[in-house]
Amino acid sequence: MTDPVVLGLDQGTSASRAVLVDAKGRIVAVASRKVARRIHANGSIDVDALQCWRSLQSAVKGLFASTSVSPRDVFAVGLSCQRSTSVAYQARTLKPLAPAISWQCQRTRDHLERLPARTRTLLSQRTGLPVVPFYAASKLQWLQQNLPRRLRNSPTLRLGTLDSFLVAQLTRNREPLTDLTQASRTLLVDLGERRWSAAALRAFGLVESSLPRIVPTIGAHGVLARDTLAPVPAGVPLLAIAGDQQSALFALGLRSCGQAKITYGSGAFLLCNAGRIRPAVEPADGHGSIIRSVAWCDERSIDYLLECNLPSSGTVIEWLATLAGRSFGEMLARALRRTRSRAEHAHRYLKTLFLPTFTGMGPPHAMVRCKGAILNLSHDVDASELALSLAAGIGCALAEGLDALEQRLTRPITSLVADGGGSHDSNFLQVQADLLQCPLKVSSSEEATAYGAAALAWKQLGRDVRLDARSAVRPRITRPHSKAVRRRFVAALHAIDEISGGGPS
Repeated sequence: MTDPVVLGLDQGTSASRAVLVDAKGRIVAVASRKVARRIHANGSIDVDALQCWRSLQSAVKGLFASTSVSPRDVFAVGLSCQRSTSVAYQARTLKPLAPAISWQCQRTRDHLERLPARTRTLLSQRTGLPVVPFYAASKLQWLQQNLPRRLRNSPTLRLGTLDSFLVAQLTRNREPLTDLTQASRTLLVDLGERRWSAAALRAFGLVESSLPRIVPTIGAHGVLARDTLAPVPAGVPLLAIAGDQQSALFALGLRSCGQAKITYGSGAFLLCNAGRIRPAVEPADGHGSIIRSVAWCDERSIDYLLECNLPSSGTVIEWLATLAGRSFGEMLARALRRTRSRAEHAHRYLKTLFLPTFTGMGPPHAMVRCKGAILNLSHDVDASELALSLAAGIGCALAEGLDALEQRLTRPITSLVADGGGSHDSNFLQVQADLLQCPLKVSSSEEATAYGAAALAWKQLGRDVRLDARSAVRPRITRPHSKAVRRRFVAALHAIDEISGGGPS
């Protein structure tokens, strides 16, 4: 027998990944499989829950086809999953009853804005979340209301975030479970509690019996059923369940108050560890400015999380690359080669303004409804200039979020690490560091999310493993220059929002 390993699984927006991590924290093997979203003409976004499950199974098979490690050396499994994607399924067969609704989907926005203002305010204050469509509550309500009556009223109807569906597929007792990192981001759990909120369930017309049981992030969550993750044998324990961003935060060792990371993926997510004191929820109008949720927990304690995000930044990057017929990295590199001085870099960031969102802004500008926009276009603006402006727009939005997080913490962010696909482009990271005005370290591995699932499971086994971060990218423009770019960005954001009829309802 070789050394024991833990299997980390990550079911993400664009791919499912599997890694093996040994007791010294080394990655032994990696495999991934792509998954697809369906974007409809009306803008709604669906996911095939069964394809997500089968892609995880395929990734595990590919993992063991690429390594000499025996499946019998797997001591435990940890699961991370895209957050807020919501699914309706049948309890006995685990068959999805409709396409799952992607976390990026905005189809329920109008319904949420018809909620009474008092209800929105109370939900935001009690849950710590802005009342926006990205969270699962309104998605679950939509799924339930759009099922045939016989299914809608069936005692075998199950509703939940995608992780609960995957856990039921994985484990021997087929019980849907969700951990507190996922449940705390549904608008259905009061921050600091470990149970569904009766008042929130009433607000969305949901019943607790249809929802998964809430469990700690780290703990014994059942054992693998036969052939579910072949060739891994039945009986291996599932010891961790977490949202994907929280999993990556844990992987990078950002486990103290004031440590933060940015994930550059389908969206851009800025997360900060807020420690074990429940963050105060400020009075809000139902939109809120900062996301407050759970970083991770065990049976005894809860670590909290503050978050800002830009929901579709990566999607906009993909759109521009497809439109131009060239890679985003190539266009950005070409634009940066044209500049020679720090002052010129700052001037270039001011030239064209690109608002980097297709599905609305996340906190701290969650109330801003405008979609993507490009300002100050002229005949000398080419695709490379647009790439630079888009990168700068993403940096501006995140810099606004970083300031908001530091104000809530009443202390500076002590460490900032980048991970995700965008973190591998040094030119992109340089633009981000310029606008954030903060050294930006880089994860040593592309597998932070799946690694985090394994690290959380190793924690339950009594081991502390983590990834290292590489040397930091430092700002090259001055703070006054950065603030000038950000002021123009924010002014443009709100001007376009007013023209497009957005703003608070």
